[in-house]
Amino acid sequence: METDVFHGGIKSVPLLYNNTSLSRSEVTVDPGKLAVGRDWTIGSPKTLVLWVYGDPNNPATDRMYVKVNSAKVIYDGNLSQAQWRQFSIDLASLGINLSNVTQLAIGIERIGTTGGSGMVFIDDIQLK
Repeated sequence: METDVFHGGIKSVPLLYNNTSLSRSEVTVDPGKLAVGRDWTIGSPKTLVLWVYGDPNNPATDRMYVKVNSAKVIYDGNLSQAQWRQFSIDLASLGINLSNVTQLAIGIERIGTTGGSGMVFIDDIQLK
């Protein structure tokens, strides 16, 4: 956990990636093991929100995405901007069964034939 760069609270999660030999770097979690659980219809949330902080040293050859079950959404922000930016995903646009979310993944994938390596910080992942 990162204690110097954070959006809310006192910590953020650094996501280190290296796409020089692989096409993507990805971290996944089973929401059933988190407080949110697998039923994302409880409370009628409309949006999945996370905050992203880039690094000026991140290459332009990679882009971030979020996958919920099999639905993938590309982050349209710049991963080399060292400032917090909100990434909001309309849950209805995912077209999946939100009462049984079995996987949440955050990843960085190469855009072309070569990729780079770097780091982004993730914070305040919420259903709103």
